[in-house]
Amino acid sequence: MTTDPNATVAWSGNLEPAFKKDVSFKTFLGRGSGESIQMEFSGTGFVVVQPYEEVYMQSGG
Repeated sequence: MTTDPNATVAWSGNLEPAFKKDVSFKTFLGRGSGESIQMEFSGTGFVVVQPYEEVYMQSGG
């Protein structure tokens, strides 16, 4: 299972998390998910994720 680190909240103790870089061709073209680092879990268990949305600051003027 692979997740976005910003959305990953918790996982069961028998899973082994690792970070992996996404270097797919789609990422270079700007057509990927926009995530360049993913968390990859191996083993049997569960992962809890929540939606993540980036907040961009704007200066009022």
